[in-house]
Amino acid sequence: MRGFDERITHYISKSADFAQPILNQLRETVHLFCPEVEEGMKWSMPFFMYRGKILCNMASFKNHCSFGFWLHSEMSDPHGLFKRAEDGGMGSLGKITSLTDLPKPDHLGACILEAMTLTDQGTIPRELNPKVKKPVAEPPLELIELLEANPKAKATFDSFPLPIKESISIGSGKQNGKRPNSADCSKQLKTCWKESQKTGNTCVNRFSSTVDRF
Repeated sequence: MRGFDERITHYISKSADFAQPILNQLRETVHLFCPEVEEGMKWSMPFFMYRGKILCNMASFKNHCSFGFWLHSEMSDPHGLFKRAEDGGMGSLGKITSLTDLPKPDHLGACILEAMTLTDQGTIPRELNPKVKKPVAEPPLELIELLEANPKAKATFDSFPLPIKESISIGSGKQNGKRPNSADCSKQLKTCWKESQKTGNTCVNRFSSTVDRF
């Protein structure tokens, strides 16, 4: 059939029994709302291309399927279909385990049409757009207080480039008796900073150790 890639047909046939009707339905919906779509395989997954650009993709896993839009971050999601952040599933629709998890064809179709319009406008995902400034991470209060109490450490911290300041989070002892440089700090301290942003864990002891090393 015109526009259908045999590799995707094979991919679907080799997927789990629960996944095959899901993937077939998603495939049919994409073709219905985007007659110009071209199929292909990228990163071992079925992808749907529109005018040379990635429109969306789908995949099957052991216990669920996924379907995602390349321009997910730029779309308005008028019918509230996007669930990626809610259940941790890959793609835009979260974990799809049966046909009942799929949105109504016209609702998914509206998203497909929006993705096509954005593609025609030359839109790219904001995470890949160098013109979109990412928010600057603010240091945790406990780290600020420790630095204010130690002028020498604060001067060292202030001398670091912004990316290094943002990544400072876990302190550990001196390596080989040497004072760490900014690259050392970046590698050793990154995890705790992210942890404190997500969980509220301020890692006071580690911050204190970091300041002592400065």
